[in-house]
Amino acid sequence: MPQLRPNLQQTLWEIPAIVLAIFLALAVDNCNENRKEKALAQKALEAIVLEIQGNRAELESNLADNELKRKQMQATRDSLIALGEGGNVSVSIGYNQILMSNGAWEMAKLSGAIRRFEPRTIQNLSELYHLQDMYINLGNEYFRQLASIGFHQSRAELPRLDASLNLIKMADSVGKSAMKGYDAFLEDHREIAARLEKNSKK
Repeated sequence: MPQLRPNLQQTLWEIPAIVLAIFLALAVDNCNENRKEKALAQKALEAIVLEIQGNRAELESNLADNELKRKQMQATRDSLIALGEGGNVSVSIGYNQILMSNGAWEMAKLSGAIRRFEPRTIQNLSELYHLQDMYINLGNEYFRQLASIGFHQSRAELPRLDASLNLIKMADSVGKSAMKGYDAFLEDHREIAARLEKNSKK
């Protein structure tokens, strides 16, 4: 039986060790990459939580302001109806428009951080930011109409009052849905954070 040369025999023994070293290096690299992705996802989620807390405070204040305007306009409308054609009532219409941030959410999507979010969290955030967009777009559409010629064709003030009242009614409905979504998300986030903290102490 032919004998393997010493160098060849040594090389054959070294091959498994080299392959094992490569696998170990890949595993370590993969673990490091996973840690980096988890850290990125955690920072992204913290930024989103802060963004939602800020948006919630803005929206809560805006809903209260517009409810006050709704009451004032409703009283004006009632006066116009009561006085009829000959009545002279000072009409003031209004709607407070706000901008709510979505920068943290968009950054999380662009960076790929949401891949590490729980599926339920992604779904809840998608719905929340969609409601935010709806709320903002309602106001934008109203102001576009207000600036158009067609909106002012009628001599009477009732159409403008009705349009403003209808906007506040729709915006209030969307805004309250967003508020419920904010509260549910923040509560869910607190529960998850508490559970993770509890598990880390075990």
